[in-house]
Amino acid sequence: MKNLFLLFFVSIVWYSNAQHKCASQYLYEKKLQANPTAKEIHRNAEALMSNMLLHQVNENPKTNPTAAHKTNAVITIPVVVHVVYRTPSQNISEAQIREQIRVLNEDYRLKNPDSLPVSHPFWPYTADAQYEFCLATTDPNGNPTNGIIRSSTTTNGFDADVNGDDVKFTITGGQDNWDPHYYLNVWVCDLINGVLGYATFADQLDVDPQLDGIVVGYKYFGTGGVTVSPNNLGRTLTHEVGHWLGLYHPCETNCENDFVSDTPPCEQLNYGCPSFPRRPNNACGGDANGEMYMDFMDYVDDPCMNTFTYGQTVRMHNQQNTYRPDIATANKCVSTASINDEVKIKFSVYPNPSSDFIEIYLGNEQLFTNPTIEISDALGRKIYSSTFNNTNSLQIETATIANGSYIVSITDGTLQTSKPIYILH
Repeated sequence: MKNLFLLFFVSIVWYSNAQHKCASQYLYEKKLQANPTAKEIHRNAEALMSNMLLHQVNENPKTNPTAAHKTNAVITIPVVVHVVYRTPSQNISEAQIREQIRVLNEDYRLKNPDSLPVSHPFWPYTADAQYEFCLATTDPNGNPTNGIIRSSTTTNGFDADVNGDDVKFTITGGQDNWDPHYYLNVWVCDLINGVLGYATFADQLDVDPQLDGIVVGYKYFGTGGVTVSPNNLGRTLTHEVGHWLGLYHPCETNCENDFVSDTPPCEQLNYGCPSFPRRPNNACGGDANGEMYMDFMDYVDDPCMNTFTYGQTVRMHNQQNTYRPDIATANKCVSTASINDEVKIKFSVYPNPSSDFIEIYLGNEQLFTNPTIEISDALGRKIYSSTFNNTNSLQIETATIANGSYIVSITDGTLQTSKPIYILH
């Protein structure tokens, strides 16, 4: 168990490492160093969270395994997406945006098709986070909206460390946020210099409310459309929402702490698609199962992250209940079920992992004609393409496809859905 009382620290030297995909903790630490009030609020927040965790120790799956998949009341979070574009490709489609909402709902309800199997050693610590998301249908003035606001800009790229917050203000080429007490504001723009996204933290909502929300690069938001592999499954926003709800990275370097007791100790952030076990018996006190590289708050590629732990879920709800209580009763959008049913092309892939073949089954309820199917590798290279031609199933031989992770995408020209598959001979 990691020491919950270690000080949170992220060196400003961090930003010079172009491998880092998320600027959230760097920018957070920078703000704390510059603003004594923000720093004091942060200290008090961590003391409060630690006290809450002490009273919730019996709900920790390490001490009470029956608690690992305990459920609470589901909280629905209304989302407004501010699309700020300079070129047509940056003005992403509504289908790509709605795909992102679907991904969030799967990931935060433990319904993602790539979740850990029950036989995995880390399965007992995974949890349904009990959050759902929907595009706002009511704006701050009570008027109807689709939850998507678009505007053009003359800014040639937003740098998280230089002019990133310009995207949050109309006067500087972006869009003003909606009341962050009642909406999750997400800006989609051309985010440059290697950063995929960044978020503000829950305990800072009332320090800088005009900055509250998440910024994501347009190439890493949702699935399909103009997204770019290997960060094309919508997991950038899953990761950033975790920060917005108070989670840290499992570590940065040197066994740093994330204030969650059931995420295994890690030496440093993980990249790519590691194999299990990752760094078993590491220098930070880890055991034979190694590091939980598949955690949504780590840095692995989208196809290889799939998990929140119960401890992370507890921390998110503690932070949200304390610092974002109004979001739980905002009632600014319709049910998530109607959104998911509207936008998702339903299909299944079997078997997954595959050795000799996969069968794609669309089901009988599809409302589209002759959709296209593509399979791409981790670098985004297309290795297979076909159409269904008035049939709802398709068998594809995989015996000649190399071992690894791939993305199956199905589109009818308007809607698109993607799922990961794994080839293992």
